[in-house]
Amino acid sequence: MPSYFDKINASFVDVPVGADKGVSTPEFLDAAHELTGLFDLLGSVAFGTVQSDLRNNIKKIRTRYEAAKAESGTLQDLVRAELKSKAHTATEGLLWLTRYDYPNSWLF
Repeated sequence: MPSYFDKINASFVDVPVGADKGVSTPEFLDAAHELTGLFDLLGSVAFGTVQSDLRNNIKKIRTRYEAAKAESGTLQDLVRAELKSKAHTATEGLLWLTRYDYPNSWLF
């Protein structure tokens, strides 16, 4: 019987990470989205808040990426570009995503 991990379409293992370029934004977003489905399997109402928070932070990053794809190819580029503007919504979303497993963050 296939496991949850056999059924997902994207994984953090598959996210391209270039030493000189950074973490690919679209692949990261796909893997993060797939991760939220894991909480459905746990079946506890307690995880609903966590899942909702994850999805909201992913949405903040995706919204910025969709609005400025040319300058957001990697997470590092997205943050640099956003820091030049007055809004830092995606950067804050990324920050909160990294705090889920602090100090052993699964993102960086």
